[in-house]
Amino acid sequence: MLVVGQKEEEEGKVSVRSRYLGDEGMKDLNEFIDAICREIRTKEIRKIEVTE
Repeated sequence: MLVVGQKEEEEGKVSVRSRYLGDEGMKDLNEFIDAICREIRTKEIRKIEVTE
């Protein structure tokens, strides 16, 4: 999930929340787009360690 509020908009960033890792922090919008496109293109699965 991406959160874009006034602060993120002004800074050109997005706040990233993932299903497994939770709050991943703020990331530059263009860097996020590049990373997610690479993940889709290569079908790369991010290593996610789930602890119970």
